[in-house]
Amino acid sequence: MKKITVGIMLAALSVACGRHTEQKSAVQSIASTANDKLIADVDAATRANDELKLSEVIAKKDYYGLSDKEVKIIREAFTAEEYNRLVLKFVDPNNKRGLASPQWAFIPDVSDDSGELKEVEVVDKQGRKDLVDGTDNVEALAFPLITLGFSEKIEGAIKLRLADDPAADGGLMLNSLEFSDDHEPWIKGGAEVYGVVSFIGKDGKGTSELVEFPSVDYDGERYDLRQIVHFWPKNRYQIANIAFFEHDSGHNYADLTKIFITAATSIVTSIIDPTQTTTIAIAGIVGQLAGKIVDALPAGTFTDDDDYMDTINTIEKYAPGVRSGVSGNARVEMSLYQVKINDE
Repeated sequence: MKKITVGIMLAALSVACGRHTEQKSAVQSIASTANDKLIADVDAATRANDELKLSEVIAKKDYYGLSDKEVKIIREAFTAEEYNRLVLKFVDPNNKRGLASPQWAFIPDVSDDSGELKEVEVVDKQGRKDLVDGTDNVEALAFPLITLGFSEKIEGAIKLRLADDPAADGGLMLNSLEFSDDHEPWIKGGAEVYGVVSFIGKDGKGTSELVEFPSVDYDGERYDLRQIVHFWPKNRYQIANIAFFEHDSGHNYADLTKIFITAATSIVTSIIDPTQTTTIAIAGIVGQLAGKIVDALPAGTFTDDDDYMDTINTIEKYAPGVRSGVSGNARVEMSLYQVKINDE
């Protein structure tokens, strides 16, 4: 039985390696025929904190200088599902725009960013190949990169707004956010950070809300957000937690929301008499929620997983303040935001 299992795994790895070769050829096809308009549009999209979809490029193949032959190579290298997730990004950590011609690279879905992106093949317009370390030694990169990879943006994310809950007279405001390590290799560009706020709902059951932070891209930078992440009137108690993740997987907003809510509802406190429950006991129950959230995401074998970054525990409604995460990676400044009626 073990020999059969090993044989199946080796066969799967062989197929994966073969497909990666085809996918690298697809990148070479784009690099060899694409015109300056494509490079400029990828650059502009990246500067706007966006991505240029491969499907959009293929739809305008003549405009971008791609031949029918090259398009055929590109389409055959990917499944329909993969093709719809592929995007082009401009990665230029050393500001080499205009000083050197861009090189191109394919960034596959991998199970371990730090291990599997250490040797990434890059190719120039003439087809010459080289290897770069996509996780370290970024200072040595002498040219900008254009990467073809799978979008990590959270599709269908919903941003909290006061208008979503007119009765909400108190919100948890995240004034600023900073990470020491964003868990994103430099070759993948900016991180895609989201938070999961966990708390006890009015029904006495654990629940959670997912909040996206699209402007938070890099570690070591302080981001002034002024973003509401939780409405206190939804909460049975006056404490909550927030866990931060870096989005790598193919899970969309609906998938992630279901995963985290399912994990949170395993904590049920409705049977507890709130008049007999101590503050310490409630804090302990809410603390259990944080662990459920962190452990909720399934681990993939051949695909990228979302990376857990840090958790801020026991956030109090009337004393949010400046806090560091349990691992010291996140540092946040929070406040109570209350809507007041205009007296004019």
